[in-house]
Amino acid sequence: IKFTYWRGTFVSQDYNQEINVYCDDQKFTMSGSIPKFINGNNFQGITSHQIINAFDSLSNVISTDMYQGTVTRLDYASNLFLDHDPKLYIPFFGDSHKFKRIEYGTSVGYKGSKGQSRYKTLEDKTAWAKDTKNNIPEAFQGQNIMRYENRLKSANRIAHVLGLGLKKPTLKDILTVDSRVRIHQDWRRQYE
Repeated sequence: IKFTYWRGTFVSQDYNQEINVYCDDQKFTMSGSIPKFINGNNFQGITSHQIINAFDSLSNVISTDMYQGTVTRLDYASNLFLDHDPKLYIPFFGDSHKFKRIEYGTSVGYKGSKGQSRYKTLEDKTAWAKDTKNNIPEAFQGQNIMRYENRLKSANRIAHVLGLGLKKPTLKDILTVDSRVRIHQDWRRQYE
């Protein structure tokens, strides 16, 4: 099998979204949204304990320690609840000398320049969900929600943010309290 999808219900009745898995002779790669895996959506927040439980389940299914795997992408996001439609705010987010500004209909993104493996986005979360046919939980319907997401898009960028030097970041490294604090501080610094 070169490529397959695993659905959360295959892993446990507690989970309900698919995880993408690629296997070859050299590596095993897993990608997907852990909030979607846990909640079936990425509107609701998740805790570190929920993340650990999800990876414990995945580790059991594949009979390997997921915590030893190298992490090559890390997304950290939060919903900002606004008084008005998020698209009204988009034009007010300006340019950055370190990032290339990319404006879409309902969002604005900032792509890292000079080899930075980083991407930041501010998007109308409800418009995004409708466009991509993602589930909007009842508690979030009718809300003005802007999602701010900071994406670290390489193992080297993640290691830099975590202060790991040249060490490749593992899931175990990322889930330490110190690392979670650093990831949050990086998110806040990029937001500001």
